[in-house]
Amino acid sequence: MLRFILQILHLPLTIQSNNYTMKRIFMLAALFSNVCFAQQQNDWENPALVQQNKEKPHTTAMLFTNAADVKTDDYSKSPFYQSLNGTWKFIYTDR
Repeated sequence: MLRFILQILHLPLTIQSNNYTMKRIFMLAALFSNVCFAQQQNDWENPALVQQNKEKPHTTAMLFTNAADVKTDDYSKSPFYQSLNGTWKFIYTDR
């Protein structure tokens, strides 16, 4: 890495002891390290983030009065089932 920095600064491959050259090397190294850490990862690219905007798991259940209806798994046989199919009456009003 130091060889690369010295080539960019057009310096010989031996480190010079003057203060100006060392400051240039330090500033360039700080710039490169800052660019490496400045990259942000989006939420959808982060495999460790799995709980954001996620609903808790649930099941759909229907109550039945006997075990035979449970085995057929037909919700319409339950006395608690109500179909929303049919004609609906809506009252539209202007405000």
